[in-house]
Amino acid sequence: MNTQKKKKIKIWLCDFWPGFNTYKNGYVSLLGKHYDLEITSENPDFLIYSCFGLEHLKYKKCVKIFHNGENVHPDFNECDYSIGFDDIDFAGRHLRYGWGNLLIRPEMQHRKPSRDLASRRFCNFIYSNANSGEGAKLRQEFCKALMAYKHVDCPGKILHNLDAPDLEPRDGDWAASKVKFLAKYKFTIAFENSVAPGYVTEKLPQPLAANSVPIYMGGGHPDFNTKAFVNVTDYKDFDAVIERIIELDTNDDLYLEMLGQPPMAPHYRFDMGERYEKFILEIIERGNKHSNKVRRQFSDIHRLQRQLDAKEKEIITVKGDLFSAEEKLHETGVLGGNKLFPNLLKLSELGYRAVSKVSGKRKREHFELRAKSYAALRQEFLAQAKFLKEKTKTGATEQKLNCP
Repeated sequence: MNTQKKKKIKIWLCDFWPGFNTYKNGYVSLLGKHYDLEITSENPDFLIYSCFGLEHLKYKKCVKIFHNGENVHPDFNECDYSIGFDDIDFAGRHLRYGWGNLLIRPEMQHRKPSRDLASRRFCNFIYSNANSGEGAKLRQEFCKALMAYKHVDCPGKILHNLDAPDLEPRDGDWAASKVKFLAKYKFTIAFENSVAPGYVTEKLPQPLAANSVPIYMGGGHPDFNTKAFVNVTDYKDFDAVIERIIELDTNDDLYLEMLGQPPMAPHYRFDMGERYEKFILEIIERGNKHSNKVRRQFSDIHRLQRQLDAKEKEIITVKGDLFSAEEKLHETGVLGGNKLFPNLLKLSELGYRAVSKVSGKRKREHFELRAKSYAALRQEFLAQAKFLKEKTKTGATEQKLNCP
């Protein structure tokens, strides 16, 4: 019998979402297995904080771990370590962690759905946020448009048309009850609140785990197999998305083919939980030792990151403008979103200039992936522009697009 006494550590958790239980949560459960915990706001050794407040700013003499479940980038001037959606390493100080990915089990990569799954209820829409983020508004528009084809069950606060007592409250076993509820449906509307590269919340993994085909809009990540869901951003507009859903809904073979796809890409590692635990425990074992946070070294990174963040918000609307322009072309020959194109065409250049301005290999890591993603987006929009030009069968549009 192991009677070794656990090391005592002092931790505090703050700035989490409303209803978060400081004394009963995943961090406390994990660390409690290995350490004798004192949960206190008085001189903690380790502070774990999120993005819903500013209490963390008053703590200066502890190791600070930023927990990010939202579309917010870590500020490494403020935190020693971070856990979240950004696909970066930052000299070992960051762990990319998809909180919902743990719902996807390895055996689901070889799922063989039975034909009765094609006879379930049509589609569901479960949301309580009406206004925070462009996606919150777009998913309501989409749900209403889809209802023109067939009824969608909406048991949440938004567009409520169904009472679902089997859904647990948010402070109960909400996540498990939601996955169980989604399993009753062929499709689930799964729109993120906002769109950014790598930002994939539980909205995609939950329906995948429930064997309900997600109708997904978000930034996406290469870890997911896009053949396993309806990827809204692959389509010209909502009408085209709905056409695809009708095709799947009315053809059981097509539907079951998509439902049988492995949810994750072949390269995906199913040890995310183990890597998360290892990352946290290694931080604790280093003790109350700060990372090298020298503002003059990192200030350029965050100034340039804010510039890139502004561009990210802009491109959320550009694609819709480009698609709507196709209709206008036949009427006026003028591209409605033309004013946004010069900025769009400079996105990748801005990213690469940011990389070149911030010296040092470690400092550039934060921008490498984002710069490349902007370059890919640029090529995608140029391809769309070329398609529009060819469709008009005239050279008049070429000048209006301002494209090379």
